[in-house]
Amino acid sequence: WWKPEHLHSLLELIPAGEPVALYGPGPVWLSAAIAAHVAPAPCFVFDARHYGWMPPPEVVLNSDRPNVEFSLTAHDEGATTRLEFVRNPQHYVLTPQTVTVPPLPADRGILLDGAMPKWLWTALARALHQHPWLGARDPRDEKVVRFHVRV
Repeated sequence: WWKPEHLHSLLELIPAGEPVALYGPGPVWLSAAIAAHVAPAPCFVFDARHYGWMPPPEVVLNSDRPNVEFSLTAHDEGATTRLEFVRNPQHYVLTPQTVTVPPLPADRGILLDGAMPKWLWTALARALHQHPWLGARDPRDEKVVRFHVRV
């Protein structure tokens, strides 16, 4: 089982800024951490259920345009901004397409929250890697895992 304390050792083994391809099971914060670590280099993720090998879709930041199949809503929580994902009920399988993200304060950590597909986790982590930190709520124990801290 991957644990948050494994991240530091793992990321030391992966060259920052080099292309990477991610395959296999693991918590979504693990894929997101690796994607943020190598950004802006190419990152491919394997989706066995629907799409095979795929790059994360483009992310448009500071957009007021809604996403078609889901919503991303920013919630101010003091020193943190929680970016909440909610799937539109009529969309069982989400199609990788351009993702829009509402305006987010650049000086705050971002907590990604919700049951997103792995390709969306990696896309958001790559697009938001310039924020002070990125985190996720681990559903196994409801703790926040800071998977990327800007150096």
